[in-house]
Amino acid sequence: HIYLFSDWSNSTIFQSILEHVGFLMNPSPIIWAKGRASTADRGYNYNSSYEVVLFGHFKEKKTRLTSTQRNILTFSPVHWSKKLHAFEKPQELLLHLIEQSSIRGQTVLDPFVGSGATLVAARSLGRSGIGFELNPNHYHLAQKRLGAEK
Repeated sequence: HIYLFSDWSNSTIFQSILEHVGFLMNPSPIIWAKGRASTADRGYNYNSSYEVVLFGHFKEKKTRLTSTQRNILTFSPVHWSKKLHAFEKPQELLLHLIEQSSIRGQTVLDPFVGSGATLVAARSLGRSGIGFELNPNHYHLAQKRLGAEK
């Protein structure tokens, strides 16, 4: 399975790219309902309190979800004072998605590892994790975090 977090405005572009390279994408995205606004309130617009999560399979649908799911998931975001990375996802959400799409012993790939939150969640569920990060500061942060989680 693939899960790709995106803002609404870029989601159709990412969906097209993933389909072009062979993924079978779910026609409607998962909505991560954050329960509170994730942008600063300036009083000019409605504040966003959700994030689009594209979901798909590579080539054939071989792996089923572990349980029937609805496409709206409600998890509170990481509080700003506890975030290690600007786009860090909450452990509860990551644990849920990893449990839905893999079993103990399988490998989880995070090509945008940031602070390593996905790899921490994977490890806690008995999965192996592989991550990539271009930003040296984030890379070292993830290395430190993963070392501390052992």
